[in-house]
Amino acid sequence: MSTTLAANATTFNITLPVLCVAIELSMKKWKIGILGRFERNPSVHEITGDDWTALLALIDRAKQRLGLPPETRVLACFEAGRHGHYPYRMLKRLGIDVHEWASNAIEKPSRKQAKTDRLDVRRLVLQLRRTLDEDVDKYAINVPPADVEMARRRHRERDHWVKVKTQHELRWESLLVSLGATLVKPKPSTQVERIKDCFGEALPESIQAELKRLQEHILLTRKQIRAVEAEQISSLKKARAGEVVEHARMVEQVWQLMGLVGVGVHTAWPVVFEAFGWRGFKNRRQVGGFMGLTGTPFESGNSSHEQGISKCGPPNLRAMMVELAWRWIRHQPDTDLTRWFQEKFGVGKASRKRGIVALARRLSILLWRYLEYGVIPEGVRLKEVRMPSMGEAAQLQMAA
Repeated sequence: MSTTLAANATTFNITLPVLCVAIELSMKKWKIGILGRFERNPSVHEITGDDWTALLALIDRAKQRLGLPPETRVLACFEAGRHGHYPYRMLKRLGIDVHEWASNAIEKPSRKQAKTDRLDVRRLVLQLRRTLDEDVDKYAINVPPADVEMARRRHRERDHWVKVKTQHELRWESLLVSLGATLVKPKPSTQVERIKDCFGEALPESIQAELKRLQEHILLTRKQIRAVEAEQISSLKKARAGEVVEHARMVEQVWQLMGLVGVGVHTAWPVVFEAFGWRGFKNRRQVGGFMGLTGTPFESGNSSHEQGISKCGPPNLRAMMVELAWRWIRHQPDTDLTRWFQEKFGVGKASRKRGIVALARRLSILLWRYLEYGVIPEGVRLKEVRMPSMGEAAQLQMAA
């Protein structure tokens, strides 16, 4: 196998034997497609899910059938999905060169065809064989280290509980509005029995019972959010005190981002742990492409127009960068980015909405350079970071 360093691409020597293996994952049964380098048709097998011994046995039998030596390189791929990254790590541990492909990278038939797991795994292994003489890595996603993946669960869990809390609070509010009752926030001290409808009468018992259940759910979600935030604050304080913490470099990068006016812990944490803390971007184009904020032009003959942004990468991170871009205009008015935005999109509501996406892309590149190379742009306002205590964080959460 040879590696092209300039393109960071993995290609295979055409004279070396390679065994291609594609895996179609499901909950109970897995379809395995196996194809030799010079075979015409792949063989398709079925094994029980997570039966790695059976998979290795299939590979050994395929090598014997094709007359390949035991040390023949095995190249495997599978489609990323609900199974997460554990199949990738397991195959790596078994000594198999594996690539996890995004679903939009897998070729789809242009016309209506039959769709079965058997046909899918055949198409997948044939596509894998076709990429041997090209860039095998161009379809693969960037799989995070196992410890980083576990660390990302912290802010993702908080985002989940915030969404659940918002849903319950909106349901509480809608129920009171539908009865013409006074809007009361669901606090621990809120007594549902004292809420009156539009006629000044007590609410029906069934409505009171529903409101009490909603109140319990809202208070529970607030408790869960406070617990996750307490873990984040604890890690940040330990890192600043010089204590040993997990992912010390990324936690320090969170502190570094929080030193910018307009950036708080709940923005800095996901930006670092989802993007800049471990992905190793090499240039600004990779940053913009990962965020999904780059344009997708369409040019064919006399037709030429823009199709919008690519929307690749995590949608929650992209939305957060757009939100941060709005805050950047407000809190960092003296930077070149803000001046550029005001000059180009300062007038007109529609133009500002389009321009904020361009600002978010430029801002993501600015943050990457700030974290990776320590480049502080001219005019950026810095602040002294002070983390709230556990009690202060709880009070802020209750007020929300």
